[in-house]
Amino acid sequence: MKIIISETQYLRLIEGENVIDKILDKISDGDKLMIDEKKCLDAYSEYIKKGLDPKDFKCPEIEYDDREGEVFVSNFEGLPEIKFTFSEQIEDENEIQYFGEIQFDGEEYLGSIITDKRGYLIDFDFYNVSDEINDYSFQDVIKGMENEVEFFFQEKVINNLRK
Repeated sequence: MKIIISETQYLRLIEGENVIDKILDKISDGDKLMIDEKKCLDAYSEYIKKGLDPKDFKCPEIEYDDREGEVFVSNFEGLPEIKFTFSEQIEDENEIQYFGEIQFDGEEYLGSIITDKRGYLIDFDFYNVSDEINDYSFQDVIKGMENEVEFFFQEKVINNLRK
């Protein structure tokens, strides 16, 4: 039987052990860190910079976004599939940015979808993670598909991610 827990629950489980050692072990093993682990490591770094005792450090309570990892897939007939995986949302007074990863035509792109406060698409900006590719940005490779991509982002992604 497989038990699935959230990142925050995981960090609480290992809190009794040295959570920073566990995170550093994970890095040295080449494993990908969860967002909460990255935030905990950042908080630890700031804690140490202040000259505080490392053994008294506790990872801060981190709000877990249960939408993290949610996948949206386009279904346009005759066009390559676009797959967007959500990672986090950042808001300011004017905009909301939905960060994530796009898989398209065998390539991977990282970036964000940007909306106004009402949830209407303003822009998107994604860059290829491979240094060996000529098509550096997602925007460059979708020429002629802009309307379909904008429709996919607005109707399938943004409308479903809005809290």
